[in-house]
Amino acid sequence: MILIIMRHGEAVEYKEPDHTRVLTEFGKRQCEGVGKWLQENLLALTSGSTCSVSNVDLALVSPYIRAQQSFRAVAKHIDVAREVTIDTVTPYGNAAQSADLIHAYACDENAPKCMLIVTHMPLVSLLADRICPEFNAKYFDTADALMIDYSSETGIGEQLVLYQGS
Repeated sequence: MILIIMRHGEAVEYKEPDHTRVLTEFGKRQCEGVGKWLQENLLALTSGSTCSVSNVDLALVSPYIRAQQSFRAVAKHIDVAREVTIDTVTPYGNAAQSADLIHAYACDENAPKCMLIVTHMPLVSLLADRICPEFNAKYFDTADALMIDYSSETGIGEQLVLYQGS
């Protein structure tokens, strides 16, 4: 399975409640850039992996407004068969639980060939490190997306590419 872990685009400054923060205009353009990049490159980037794909079968998206907006901007440019809004991938979600959820989807009899996660720091970095140990907890800037060739047998993946959206 191809797994894409993405941080939302640039959002307005922190305010209470955090879940209501929206993307800036720059953040919207960043996320559209991710969608265009996926549209143009997904098939080519995955052709040498265990699973060649040209669209996203499943997107797991944080319920926070900035993540929802980020997903919609990406989805303008690439087909996404199914979207699930899920509390597990909020900023302070548990990386182990999130990895278990991804693994459950990957092992299902109707497993997606390509899954997109739209989430936040610090979870995005912790999750990437857990699933792709060679990534080594690098910081994700806004609209960065890590593409991983994920093994449902091991629950671990290999980094294919890191798209930097800034």
